[in-house]
Amino acid sequence: GMVTREAMASSLPVIGTNSGGTPEIIEDNKTGLLFEPENAPDLVEKLKILLDSKEKREELAQAANKDALDKYSYKTQVSNLNSVLN
Repeated sequence: GMVTREAMASSLPVIGTNSGGTPEIIEDNKTGLLFEPENAPDLVEKLKILLDSKEKREELAQAANKDALDKYSYKTQVSNLNSVLN
C-alpha cells in the first residue's frame, strides 16, 4: 500500500491488482488502473492503455496525486488523529 500511495503522491500513473487493499487505494480508471489477479492479458491491456495514451497517463497521474495528497498527507493524517483523540 505505501508504494502505491507514494507513486500516486509523486504524480505517477499506477496499475495495481484488483485484490487485497489495493482497490481501497486506487479507484479504477480514475486514480489508476486495476487488473485482475493472475490475469496477464488484463495486465498487458492496462499497460497498453498507459503506453498508448499520454493524455490518459497525465489524467491518471494528476488525479492520483490529488487523491493521495487529500487522503494521505501529513496534515490530513494529523487532523484525522486529532479528531479521533478528541
